[in-house]
Amino acid sequence: MITEHVIRQSPERVDLLKTFSPPNAENILGTDENGRDQLARLLYGARVSLAIGFAAALINMTIGVTIGAVAAYYGRTVDDAITWFINTVRSIPGLFLLILVGALFRPSVEVLILVLGLLSWPGIGRLVRGQVLSIKEREFVVAARTVGAGDIRIIFFHILPNVIPLVITYAGIDIGGIILVESTISYLGLGVQPPTPSWGNMLSGSTRYFTQAPWLIIAPGALIWVTVLCLYLIADGLRDALDPRLKT
Repeated sequence: MITEHVIRQSPERVDLLKTFSPPNAENILGTDENGRDQLARLLYGARVSLAIGFAAALINMTIGVTIGAVAAYYGRTVDDAITWFINTVRSIPGLFLLILVGALFRPSVEVLILVLGLLSWPGIGRLVRGQVLSIKEREFVVAARTVGAGDIRIIFFHILPNVIPLVITYAGIDIGGIILVESTISYLGLGVQPPTPSWGNMLSGSTRYFTQAPWLIIAPGALIWVTVLCLYLIADGLRDALDPRLKT
């Protein structure tokens, strides 16, 4: 809606007569090497970069919270096996694996979301496990177990609601981290592939034109920085608001 009705530009329209146009009234952030409007491409790239961040975070939060809660609640052999599995996954060099996958398969956006989600859940899994270990011994959990509540009900209706503030806080930080990872591998040419725009591949595709058109690098780099900073600040504010131990 913004590109069509406000700036009236298309991210795909090529105009070789306007290549490397500096920012002006018609093209607010200038044009790239193919004469495409930079602002329109940044808006469409935001959908891709943010979708990757939020979707991958949703995947790893679901996996991490579930596995961490189950490990802590059942303990003993279950906890040992899951902890070993978490430590094994954490030992895998994630960036190296992403580079390998990108070099071999040139992944689509959907595959990239899936790989990022499956690689980044151990952190929240360990965090939730530690919280559940302390919560499961509290009086309200013992009371629920005494009146005959089942394990599934205790985990999902009594324990996890007390972990949600921590998960929400961690999610904000995690989304920012995933956006940075996507930008890094796209910068290396192994992430989202053109012509699909993302902030990462727009940044990587512009480095060769730094002296000729610096606005092509400044805009996507600034958006990545501002977005990640905002997510971190929101997560920190949520932590202060939702953690009762920080309230005076």
